[in-house]
Amino acid sequence: MGKSVLKVSARGQVMCCKVADDRTHPSIDREFHCLQRVSTAGFDPPLRIPRLCGVIESGNDTAIGILITNITPNPEIPRLGLIDISTVALSRRKKWASQIEEVVEKLHDIGVIWVMRRRTISSSTGVTILG
Repeated sequence: MGKSVLKVSARGQVMCCKVADDRTHPSIDREFHCLQRVSTAGFDPPLRIPRLCGVIESGNDTAIGILITNITPNPEIPRLGLIDISTVALSRRKKWASQIEEVVEKLHDIGVIWVMRRRTISSSTGVTILG
């Protein structure tokens, strides 16, 4: 089996392509519907999450994948998992938590619940910034 998440070029832009197979089809279908709901909600300013750019169909008009905006990490900014959180000021950690909670609340307001499968994330909103 090949990769199911690919970096691709479509319409002259770099995008993320998630291809469904028997194992991933339910989660990709759910992600499609969640992103579609976010798109039609028309948040202003838009939420800082990937946007749905398209659907990939097979020759018989069956959806086999989705195209979403590609999120390219800034190499100068480390991922949260790599930061020694005890060295980050409490005010900054509170700001991060507040930003995440704001997005989560907006998603919940339109019935979108994103599930994180990582064990380090907890709390009623799925947000924990340790320290």
